Amino acid sequence: MSHLRVLICRVEDDETEQRTELVSLDLPPTGQRQSYHVLDDLEAQVERTGHQILRCLYELAWEELDAQAVRQYAAQQAPSSLMADGYATLQVACRFGTLQLRRQVCVQKATGRHVLPGNALLPAHYGMLTTRGLQEW
Repeated sequence: MSHLRVLICRVEDDETEQRTELVSLDLPPTGQRQSYHVLDDLEAQVERTGHQILRCLYELAWEELDAQAVRQYAAQQAPSSLMADGYATLQVACRFGTLQLRRQVCVQKATGRHVLPGNALLPAHYGMLTTRGLQEW
């Protein structure tokens, strides 16, 4: 017996193209169905799984953008003046559902001020954000 699995990997942009598995999603077993609605049931199952995959990709892509923003912010500071201090989540409503996106929290050691560099990529917000794609939908 076998089943389908979707792997999301990070691939290094060098000659090795080393892969790091980030997410592994097993699709529900299809099994033997004796139903007039087999194609409808399969379509609904694939759609649910597809949305789950898209949510994972959205979250992972955001984490990459947030990490880039942190690196850029840190490059503008003295290297020893900044310290990572966990993550804060941002609730985002999008076409793939409601997501909790992680944003790196940094602390400026001299002042104790907390900074979320990823916020520079976002519109002004107080609470949940709704994407333009969902608004237009």
